[in-house]
Amino acid sequence: MDSDVPFLRDRHAAFDDIIAFALQKASLLQPKIILRIDLASPTIAAEAAEREIWQMFARGLMHLKSGGIDGAPGMMSRALSMVSLRSSSLAQVLGVQSPEFEPVFHTVDYDSGRAAAYAEAGTLAEAIIPDIDKSIHIMQRKIFDSDLSLIYGGMGDDFNPAQADIAKAVAEMSGVDITLPEHNPHVTENQIDIIRRQMVMTLERLEDASHKIIKEIIWLSKNPPEPQSRKQPGSDPSDFTI
Repeated sequence: MDSDVPFLRDRHAAFDDIIAFALQKASLLQPKIILRIDLASPTIAAEAAEREIWQMFARGLMHLKSGGIDGAPGMMSRALSMVSLRSSSLAQVLGVQSPEFEPVFHTVDYDSGRAAAYAEAGTLAEAIIPDIDKSIHIMQRKIFDSDLSLIYGGMGDDFNPAQADIAKAVAEMSGVDITLPEHNPHVTENQIDIIRRQMVMTLERLEDASHKIIKEIIWLSKNPPEPQSRKQPGSDPSDFTI
């Protein structure tokens, strides 16, 4: 309907602002690169975790904006899956699948598309809170129950090069620049222990970052700034300030 056009236009513009804000937050976090995984620090891991969580929320918000059929608004359940810790890079390494959520239906009529966008962003942040503990529990079990040597270089015949590539990406996401061994039967238990401890630290930082960023997004949703003038919606994250 023609009456929906201004509403959707305002909703898209507001989502552009929120997404730009999230991407700007992520771009400000550039974890220092180190050369040995055993030298990774909690500070580096924290910055890397915050960066990834902001990027995950940006993807979830992009879906809410126009991830449906023919650019229609996306489903909250799909956006929740995108921001779950079980969709993080660490979860991919551990072989943890992204979760599926029950459909979430909106029953509130908003005065404007802008109000709807900020409310949906707040709902996304609030609705993912119960999933954090569940995701942490599942990923912790994977860290301690999995044979990490099969991922990081391999002891035995089940070496998976694809998983090794993902594992390296996660190490780099955590601020670590390492060369993982190829199919190497001599990966030591000490190396595996270092990797396991690094995974635990990364998971802890992801949990901390999730709670911190969720609070920011909820606050933003309840205190939306005035609309910003921009050359093209969402084209430059630096155009958006709060």
